[in-house]
Amino acid sequence: MRWSGVTSKRSYRQCTKAEQPRLLDLITSHSLQEVSTVLRRTPTSVRAMLHRLGASARMGQDWFTKHTLAEALHVRADEK
Repeated sequence: MRWSGVTSKRSYRQCTKAEQPRLLDLITSHSLQEVSTVLRRTPTSVRAMLHRLGASARMGQDWFTKHTLAEALHVRADEK
């Protein structure tokens, strides 16, 4: 409400040093929503923390597919 002279200010709670490794551990095995609940933060702030740490919310989902594993092993994907 700028017109009444009252400025709204967002509350901001900085990420602590202890939360950073915990976040990276949790995001590999849990969804973004679950991690945000555990850390008591919004999903947007968790995403922003991950971005600042150079990580992503898809870290736990970055597994080999059938084709990328076959390529890494230098075999055809249809071989058994």
